[in-house]
Amino acid sequence: MIKVKNEKIELSIYKNDKLEKKYTFKNSLTNLFISSIMYYQTPTSIRTSLFPTLSPITNPFDSVYFDFTIPKQSISISTETVNIVYNDLSFYSYGNIDKKYGSKEKQISTPYLRKTFSTTDKLQYLFFGNASYGATTMKLSSFIDVSSLNIYPDEDTTFLITRYDEIESNEIGISTLGSLSDYLPRIEADIFLLNTPYIYQIDLCYEANGQNMSSEYTYSDLNWSLIDSETIELTGFDDFYKGIFDYPQNDYPQDDYPQDGRGIKSVKFTYSNATQTYVNIEDLDITYNNKEIKIRLKCERGAYWWHIQELIGKICQAQIRQEMRQT
Repeated sequence: MIKVKNEKIELSIYKNDKLEKKYTFKNSLTNLFISSIMYYQTPTSIRTSLFPTLSPITNPFDSVYFDFTIPKQSISISTETVNIVYNDLSFYSYGNIDKKYGSKEKQISTPYLRKTFSTTDKLQYLFFGNASYGATTMKLSSFIDVSSLNIYPDEDTTFLITRYDEIESNEIGISTLGSLSDYLPRIEADIFLLNTPYIYQIDLCYEANGQNMSSEYTYSDLNWSLIDSETIELTGFDDFYKGIFDYPQNDYPQDDYPQDGRGIKSVKFTYSNATQTYVNIEDLDITYNNKEIKIRLKCERGAYWWHIQELIGKICQAQIRQEMRQT
């Protein structure tokens, strides 16, 4: 299972080069983004058949678009594209994305260029996604509705945004996770990251921690089925008896072997970049009995609702307290 979440997005507003306000958000990750995560785990030769209507996001948080549209657009996590006007109302990431690796996760911080807007309309949304320059629509990865904050820019106002994201898995890497052994699907805005690793082989193991391999299956040996936007089911494994030793049913009669439930203890994954991981069976979404084996690959959101924590610069604090007293 993979989980993606937006740790936070920081929006700093400067007035005449002095910090006026700073907002911290959690944004909504869209269904399109979640499906794209599963798309990039899938072998390249079967992606199109598995996701026939999906237009995947190549650089999911490549740019942020400030939306001042009137009337306000209606957006939800099911929205795949949004209307944009490419003049001075959007800007891109620096490209110097900071990555930090843990034992099972990757954390990414993405800074964006400072921007000043000429419009005086109210800011409605922040859209994060990917679009070609000059396009009128953007593939939407995430969004924040900020209309209730009543932000009205002017030529003396500058915006600065940094977003912090994380992707984690319950797979445990046999080698230390890092840039050369990164099996996690792409969430970074990196135009140089052209290829992402996909699952190439799955091994069923008699012992925990990916040890004592029983049977190996390349991706072409298995059936890949899309259950929903965040779940892929794998079938086509041999039907193993669960006993002291596991054997395919068509090779060994069940009555010839005593049954004590030893069974398969872990599953090992090998990715197209040669990275190997394992998941012990108690941590895997697997159907394993004397009839069939099914494994489900999933991508879940972290908390996708958003909240606001407003940090006011000292220059504004007295005014805010006064307004609260008056109300």
